Formats: sequence, structure tokens, C-alpha cells
Amino acid sequence: MAPKALAAILDVTPKTLERWRDAKTGPKWLKLPGSSLIRYTRADVLAWLAECAA
Repeated sequence: MAPKALAAILDVTPKTLERWRDAKTGPKWLKLPGSSLIRYTRADVLAWLAECAA
């Protein structure tokens, strides 16, 4: 999932996701090999949300 799509789902800005990545908080993210594209897996996002709810 692209950061823009995840930001819309979480009702935050893509910049917030970027700050979370820099601070090593928020859902686990992946950088696609050979590019600068950041992506999130559905499983990692759901796991992070479950941690937040605990």
C-alpha cells in the first residue's frame, strides 16, 4: 500500500507517516529494491493497529 493510500485510511497526512518512519514508530514499512518507493503491507498495518489498541 502506498503512503498516500494508507494516510487516507488512517486519516493522517503522508507527512505524518514520514515522521513516524523517521521516529521508528508507526507501522512497519518497506523500501522497494532499486527505487525510493515506500510501501506498507496490509498485515503489518493490521498488526500495528492491534498493538495500538492493546
